[in-house]
Amino acid sequence: MKKRLLGLQMTEEADFNQYLDEFNKITTELDSLEVKIEKEGKALLLLASMPSSFDNIVTSHLFGKKTLRLDEVVVALLMNETQRGNNGF
Repeated sequence: MKKRLLGLQMTEEADFNQYLDEFNKITTELDSLEVKIEKEGKALLLLASMPSSFDNIVTSHLFGKKTLRLDEVVVALLMNETQRGNNGF
């Protein structure tokens, strides 16, 4: 299960909401197996799995913040996805 999480990579064509559901499903399964991943670690894994079209969000969160918060990362990614959708991507 850990290997599945570490190998998870969103493609440019993928729907972000579906991808986020899969990411959350895997992390929830790991939690149920008592494999603990801190929220900051989850945020980092999520950012690292984004395609290049999310580079601006990834960079701003990796270098613009002292600590990563999963909820802030998810909101930023959702907002970015909404903007991408509105621009026809």
